[in-house]
Amino acid sequence: FDSLPHAYNPENGFVGSANQHSTSPNYPFYYNGFFDHYRGRILNKKLSELNNITTKDMMALQNDSESFLAHDLNPLLIELIDESGFNAMKKSMIQMLRGWDYTFDKSSKAPIVFYSWWQNIYKLTWDEVAAIAEQRAVSRPEGWRTIEMIKTDSASKYFDITTTDEVENAGDIVNLAFEQTYEDLKDKINDQDYDWGKHWPAEVLHLSKLPSLSHPEIPISGFKFALNAIRGNHGPSWRMIVELDDYPRAYGVYPGGQSGNPASKLYD
Repeated sequence: FDSLPHAYNPENGFVGSANQHSTSPNYPFYYNGFFDHYRGRILNKKLSELNNITTKDMMALQNDSESFLAHDLNPLLIELIDESGFNAMKKSMIQMLRGWDYTFDKSSKAPIVFYSWWQNIYKLTWDEVAAIAEQRAVSRPEGWRTIEMIKTDSASKYFDITTTDEVENAGDIVNLAFEQTYEDLKDKINDQDYDWGKHWPAEVLHLSKLPSLSHPEIPISGFKFALNAIRGNHGPSWRMIVELDDYPRAYGVYPGGQSGNPASKLYD
């Protein structure tokens, strides 16, 4: 028990946990799992910048849609893209990303371009490994490692696991992935009603899974690598903030409620 990760009266005045790996590299014991360092990093950064924190500050923090994935990756993509020969739509897609604040706001189009581009980059980089993984237990490297390769080892052999004669590097993959992203989005990205909320809606299902008692498509700000970790029918469920005054006050919200009773005034 004494060896469990813990913090006692930390000097920075808070403990922040958002599914990140919670110990330093010198922690002597192994533990298994998937660890999301993007949300942990931004949580600790934002907590360290807040002073005289109020319940409203914490509510805003729990609903925050900014992502360090975008902070880490977007500048690299802008640097590596070759815009020569681009048509107006391609240029406008890149311009969206140049002016983006890295928040996955439901009314924004930039997150659609960014995340679609990143998914295509990852797929093109590790498609051969994915084929192997269908026959044996092989894991593809995590996203952060792929981004690190783009940044520090752009000529890595892993960008060229192909049978073609042409040698590919990170820049080639990034540009090829953008062309695929353009093909994926060109027929809808300029639609007035097509935004991140439409592209990445939340889904709150009734316990019965009956559509008539559920909310299948809720346009909402958030992203799986943001503090508001919305992704389809997954995401933060019970949220609670407790103000420890002389008389503690607590605030909580639970999507859909516990009872699933459509007649309840708290159903929505």
